Amino acid sequence: AGTMTGAGSRLFARLRRLQLGRELARIVRHGPPGTFLDVGCGPGDFLSVLTRRGFRGVGADVEPRPPAALGDAGDIPYVQFDFDRYEFQGLGGPGPYTVILRHVLEHVRDPHAFLTSLRRHGAGQFYIVVPNSASAERRLLGKYWYLWDPPRHLWHFDRQSLDRQCDRVGLLLVEW
Repeated sequence: AGTMTGAGSRLFARLRRLQLGRELARIVRHGPPGTFLDVGCGPGDFLSVLTRRGFRGVGADVEPRPPAALGDAGDIPYVQFDFDRYEFQGLGGPGPYTVILRHVLEHVRDPHAFLTSLRRHGAGQFYIVVPNSASAERRLLGKYWYLWDPPRHLWHFDRQSLDRQCDRVGLLLVEW
């Protein structure tokens, strides 16, 4: 969990950049992303990777100040996001945005209201990463699977439940 808010060791940071570069490649192969909006951006590492590769991005999280990695760069905009009302403070322009939700959806009280709000704010595409409650790892570990993570994880998704959630908001699944 510490790596979701802090940079981690140098080795971890390097491996993380490689992983995030692979994730970025998966997103952009489906067409121009427009501006990325990384909601729940944590330490800002994904934004750093995508802006270094020439893409525009905005970070958003609960804190009023950007994470240190974004504050040091200065060229990556940051806005505060209210996870109770699903509203942004200072988000400029209506989009279109490709919204990044990496390990965020399982934490929100109402995933449908959250995704609907993001659509109202100009989200045209989403990249959603959640723990897969139907994974082989979860089946092997059962109740000891570390990604149950109560009380922080309010929801547990498998492919069908995530598909239903996206379908309710009018999102078309492009890739699983």
